[in-house]
Amino acid sequence: MLVALLLFNLTGSTAYANEIIKAKQFALNTMTPIDYQYAALLIQHESGWRVAARNGPHYGLCQARNASVKDMGYKEQLTWCMDYWHYRYGTVEKAWLHWVVYQWQ
Repeated sequence: MLVALLLFNLTGSTAYANEIIKAKQFALNTMTPIDYQYAALLIQHESGWRVAARNGPHYGLCQARNASVKDMGYKEQLTWCMDYWHYRYGTVEKAWLHWVVYQWQ
């Protein structure tokens, strides 16, 4: 029983690590280096790159308040995050600067 539990946790951890690697690679391939730099800071603080992260009514990589985000994969979530940051703040850098000023946690 203990061996099965340890194997399950190892497999879960490996899948989790692989998902983070895939999300970061997708972000690197689809963003400018400057956008990636600030997006990585935002995402690390908001979710630790966990697609399934949840904090109250906030979901996913960038902790969107849109419940539909919880059913999206990392590609869709990253696209949603970028669209939101550009719509709301103008640039990803300005979204990060807003985060710094208000220290969202």
